[in-house]
Amino acid sequence: MGGHGIGWWGRFGGPKIRGLVIYQLSPSEFKANNHLISHGTFNLFRRVVKQLPYIVPAGLLLWGVTTYGKKRHEFLNSKAGSDHGGH
Repeated sequence: MGGHGIGWWGRFGGPKIRGLVIYQLSPSEFKANNHLISHGTFNLFRRVVKQLPYIVPAGLLLWGVTTYGKKRHEFLNSKAGSDHGGH
């Protein structure tokens, strides 16, 4: 089971391994959250502001339809709505 390369569970004694690549993390990758508070809050604010033109009209439409529906439902279930015959 061993004898070649590094060997079996750390028993050295085989031929030298060629093409061994060692990877390391750069300091910027190692400290990924280094500037999270200073840069992250501005970036979050910038992205939210950039999405507001898409979110606000849909929110206003949803609010308007919901408000109208609730008022219409209350009217139709009241005595005046029942007499009005708006069903």
